[in-house]
Amino acid sequence: MEKMSEKKVVGRNIFVITLIICIVVSVGLVAMLATYLPTVSNLESELIEKDQELTNLNTTITNLSLQMIALEDQITQKNSEITSLRGNYETVLDLQNRIITLQESGYLVNGVSFSQNATLTHQVYNGLLEYTGYVQINAQSNSTTTYVKIIYNSFGTNINQKITIGESGTISFPILPSEVEIIVGNDESINGVTGIITINYIY
Repeated sequence: MEKMSEKKVVGRNIFVITLIICIVVSVGLVAMLATYLPTVSNLESELIEKDQELTNLNTTITNLSLQMIALEDQITQKNSEITSLRGNYETVLDLQNRIITLQESGYLVNGVSFSQNATLTHQVYNGLLEYTGYVQINAQSNSTTTYVKIIYNSFGTNINQKITIGESGTISFPILPSEVEIIVGNDESINGVTGIITINYIY
C-alpha cells in the first residue's frame, strides 16, 4: 500500500510539473505572440507602403520616359525646322546677292507675235515688277515706225517713255518697283504692222 501511495504521489508530481511547464510555455508563447504580432503587422503595412511607393515610382518613371520621348520628338522637329530655315535663309541671301548684282532675269514675254493696223497700239505686258532693274526689249517688224512705250509710277515719279525700235532692234530701260505697262505701237499712216517682240526682265 505504501508503494502504491508513493507511485501516486510521484505521478501526481510529474503531472503537476508537466502542467506547470505547459502553462509557462503557453504564457511564453502568448507573450511572444503579443510582442511580435504587432511587429509583423507593422512590417506588412510597411511592405504594402513600400510596394505602393514602388508602384508610384514606376509610374513616375514611365511618365518621365514618355515626356523624354516627347521632348526628343520636339527636339528632332525643331532641328528639322532649323535646318529648313537655314536653307531658306541661304536661298534668300543668295537671291538677295544676285538681285543686288542684277544676276537674276526672267522673260516677261518671249517671242510674242503682234499684228496691228496703222497708228494703233498693242499692250504686250502689264504686271508688277518687284525689284529695281531694267527691261531688255527686242523686236522685229515690217515697219521703221515701230515703237515701244513703257509706263509706270514709282515713288511718286511718273514714267511714260516712248522709244522707237524700227524694223529690228534691242533697247534697255530702267525699272523701279511698280506696276509696269509695256505697249508696242506704230506711227504708220496707212499700212498695218506685224512683228515679234521679246521682253527680258533683269534684276
